[in-house]
Amino acid sequence: MFSNNLQIIGRQTLKKMIGKSIELYTTHHSLDISEQSNNQKIFNLWQQFMVKYYSQLKPFLINENIISLEGTIADNHIRKWAMVEIDDENDNLSKFTELEILTLNSNYFGFTHTGSAIQFNSSFQKSIEYLKTNKIQIDERYPRLEIMHNIYQPDVPLSKEQFWIPIIC
Repeated sequence: MFSNNLQIIGRQTLKKMIGKSIELYTTHHSLDISEQSNNQKIFNLWQQFMVKYYSQLKPFLINENIISLEGTIADNHIRKWAMVEIDDENDNLSKFTELEILTLNSNYFGFTHTGSAIQFNSSFQKSIEYLKTNKIQIDERYPRLEIMHNIYQPDVPLSKEQFWIPIIC
């Protein structure tokens, strides 16, 4: 642990997920989204996913966590996903044709952030510094993950979320 609100949790490699995504335009080549219109689009994505699909997907879930993925598509374009983790053995998802199934089979380095969503960027920057200091290379080909419990409250100072950064081993 290197601060009160950021903790290293290790590595993981495989997740099978289902959810929806949107493509967003950003004003700079960065995964930091600050434009109000993008924030509204992300809010709408999550609201639709949680209201329309989450309860229907419950029988297929490994846990009750929700997963936000974010990855670069091209310069100034990123993709955001609202997803849940499903059992790798389950193939009974054919009725969810409007959803995307995504399997990540890469190496990730994980951290736990404790604090409000507004404080997250500081934790994220510290984690990037930690990886660079320890000569751990980020793999830009894969999205980063944020894992939260389904009752996550972004404005609560003691909220916890895990975030996973793709790395090259």
